[in-house]
Amino acid sequence: MKSLFTFGIIGFLLLNVLVGQEETAKIVIDIQGDAQPWNHLELNDSEDQFQFAIVTDRTGGHRPGVFLDGVRKLNLLQPEFVMSVGDLIEGYTEDEVEIDRQWEEFDGFIDELEMPFFYVPGNHDYTNPVMARKWEERLGPSYYHFVYKDVLFLAINSERAVASGGKNTYVDDKQYEYVKQALADNPDVRWTLVFTHKPMWIHENTGKWPDIEALLKDRKHTVFAGHHHRYVKYERNNGKYFMLATTGGGSGLRGPSLGEFDHVVWATMTDRGPILANLMLEGIWGEDVFTKEQWDFVGPLRSAQPIRVSPILVDEPTFNSGTLQVRLTNDSDVPMQVYMEIEDYLDVRPDRDQLEKLVPPNSVEMVQVPLKAQLVSSIDEMVPLTLHTTCIYQKDSLPDLELKFRHVVRPLLPMVIPTVSKEITVDGAIGEWESLPFKFSETYMQADPFSHKGAEDIKVAFGIAQGPEHVYLAIHVEDDELLIDESRSYWQQDGLAIQIQAGPLEQSANDQEGWGGIYLVQNPPSKPGQGGRTYQMDRLPKGIQTSLTQVEGGFISELALPTSLIDSLQGTDWKYLRVNIAAVDFDQDYTHDTRLFWQPAWNSEENFVGSGLFVRKKEEQPEKSGKRR
Repeated sequence: MKSLFTFGIIGFLLLNVLVGQEETAKIVIDIQGDAQPWNHLELNDSEDQFQFAIVTDRTGGHRPGVFLDGVRKLNLLQPEFVMSVGDLIEGYTEDEVEIDRQWEEFDGFIDELEMPFFYVPGNHDYTNPVMARKWEERLGPSYYHFVYKDVLFLAINSERAVASGGKNTYVDDKQYEYVKQALADNPDVRWTLVFTHKPMWIHENTGKWPDIEALLKDRKHTVFAGHHHRYVKYERNNGKYFMLATTGGGSGLRGPSLGEFDHVVWATMTDRGPILANLMLEGIWGEDVFTKEQWDFVGPLRSAQPIRVSPILVDEPTFNSGTLQVRLTNDSDVPMQVYMEIEDYLDVRPDRDQLEKLVPPNSVEMVQVPLKAQLVSSIDEMVPLTLHTTCIYQKDSLPDLELKFRHVVRPLLPMVIPTVSKEITVDGAIGEWESLPFKFSETYMQADPFSHKGAEDIKVAFGIAQGPEHVYLAIHVEDDELLIDESRSYWQQDGLAIQIQAGPLEQSANDQEGWGGIYLVQNPPSKPGQGGRTYQMDRLPKGIQTSLTQVEGGFISELALPTSLIDSLQGTDWKYLRVNIAAVDFDQDYTHDTRLFWQPAWNSEENFVGSGLFVRKKEEQPEKSGKRR
């Protein structure tokens, strides 16, 4: 056990760093107990000003290697210490062995850090009573404060309600009284810095957080949070409030124009307050890298898909000529300058490969580019086109805002959905299905190459059918070693992810987020005869039916979508569905982790416009009446 009490003062630590006989710096921490929420206090000190760094979310879909890269770059920068805003491990489990393994892995990263690191809990670190207890055993208090060079650092736990079984994030009375006392004990510090995981100023039902803001209002202060994996700067409550992006957590990484990037924050503490620089792998940005005003302007534009590429549909598996159609939508009150460039036209040649277009405010323009096949006419053998588009908006008082898009386009032969004369019972059995014709075991995958054995580990077959009132999916997963553990998160055991886009064709075909439309994450039951579970089933559209059953050597999932729901999403009698299925395969040793996709993941670079597109059988399409539902 590392000793906290350098000078033998129980419950109170005072660290003096001396140069000669002169006292130059202090950290003052008032902590009860033996555990410590930091790794060490060997400060990387300076004389007048001081510099520290902040790391943000590592987990929530972590990308291996990014956080450790950040640690090594911090060693190059040599701050005096490093703060955090939580989500350090994946968590979301009550398995104590797994919790310890995750913390030991993370602490291994911190062991490489050459300066003190201060832990702050996030929702992935402090999810349930077991994880809360493990935090306290390993790290001690989940909220605390210290003073360094006349600056008060205040670490707040935004997760106490969730960990105790509640649904909301809040600061309870006990933590509020602690914060109130810490502020009262330090009334004249030159600045107060607050670190918490969730940006509670944009959340509801936050308990005593508004009361803490009231205490901060009349003092110089700055607040840092994470959680949403997007950087946004707010100016409120007589201070600056920052929602930070990621240091390895899940992100679209679409750049500063959307506040999505991997970074560490470099803070230089001065008498004027902290001066911030966002240090990224690509360079250095100041604190105005992305503001609330910029997000309010560009966020809705991005969500509205300003660039929509129509899939190039064919009736047979060959292609000779066709047209690339692109819809340019400017929903802003300023002109949108568009630059387009087509690359990789080896097998399908466009009549031009560059285009510029100025789209007036609140208007739509269509671009059509004729295409001809070169030597290869089979669509399965063709190298797809890659369309790069940049949209630039010039708005008074804001820097030029750029949105960048990448679309992969190839001729596409939609798959026909067969019909059945009567409804299928959704019971996790496939006796009513004549066959499951779509099979995959080695298509698009994210796998550990050292442990994955291909079809020996996992293979998937599925079918789709249209009944009188529903569209059905049946999925049979054959898995050599099932790992089902309800104490672990949905994504850390065997299961399925099912993505269905049922909106209008142009909108559906351009979903590049991977979360659009109807999205289900499912785990089969741990024993035959039991029911499986579907993540946030209560949030799915009404009328969807699901069933999961364990069978010998794997599991079966069945799903039914009401055709009335699909009609409402397409705004007419439905014609198309876009589907993707991913199977997740873990083994009992927890080292094997394969994510096997039928089509490219919709948010991956391999994805192409309209992948996984099914078409309703022609003879079953109702006659056009001219009316829209």
